[in-house]
Amino acid sequence: MGFFGLFGGRRSGKTVAEKRVGNAAAIVNLANRIHGLQKKVVKIERDAPYIRNNKERERLEVQKIRLEREIERLEKRHHALSQSNKG
Repeated sequence: MGFFGLFGGRRSGKTVAEKRVGNAAAIVNLANRIHGLQKKVVKIERDAPYIRNNKERERLEVQKIRLEREIERLEKRHHALSQSNKG
């Protein structure tokens, strides 16, 4: 009868290693999302000078600002997850 046998035979919750694996997957997922949003921003910056319609150009500028804010938010989460997954 092992240690877990005293308490019903099954452990509850995840081990530290299992939590790290889950966090590592979340970190990679966030990094991929950040990269995708950065690609969209670069595309907007590349295409904007060639758009003649002012309203369309303004719409793209607003979209670019929204994407940059989303990138900043995701980078903060990414940094926090990276720090919590250490040691």
